[in-house]
Parts: sequence; C-alpha cells; structure tokens
Amino acid sequence: ILLRLRRAGLVESTRGAKGGYVLARDPESLTVRDVMAASERQTFELNCESHPVDPDRCGPTASCAIRPVWVTLQKRIDQFLDSVTVADLLQEESKVLEAVSLV
Repeated sequence: ILLRLRRAGLVESTRGAKGGYVLARDPESLTVRDVMAASERQTFELNCESHPVDPDRCGPTASCAIRPVWVTLQKRIDQFLDSVTVADLLQEESKVLEAVSLV
C-alpha cells in the first residue's frame, strides 16, 4: 500500500535505519479519496462494467435500468470522500463526526 501511495505522490520515502515514510502534501490538501484511489485504484467498482455477466445486458454500451443508480452512488461516494481530509482524521472522533455530517 505504501508503495502505491508513494507512486501516487502522496507519501515520500527515505531509506535506511532512520528512514520511513512522510506525507508528501499537507494533510489539509490530502483527501480520503486521494488515499483510497491511490491504494485501491478506485473507490467504488461498478461490477456490471468491470465483470459483465452478459455483455448484451451488462456491458458499458448496453441499456440498463439500474446502472444510473450505481453511477450516481459512485459519484456521491467520491464527492463525500473528497470532502474529508487527512487533517480532519487527526481530530477527535466527535469533531470528525460533526465535520462529515455537515457535508
């Protein structure tokens, strides 16, 4: 995971006995979505597009009545994760809860 975060430019690494990892950006500018996208590649997978069971019904160009629901959910999850920063997560739980409930 740290290698993926380093490749995405979110952390920097130093080798050696006193080495380790540090954030490459300010915690205020680093969002939870940035971290998840770097480590997981995406925050929400549309299974029907990535693993279609029936290409005629489940492919990206096929007509599907439920896909707009999943696409909208994906966008809302990403927007929410973009609104929470690593700096927010450094606060006490009650303060984080207040911050995320305002979104």
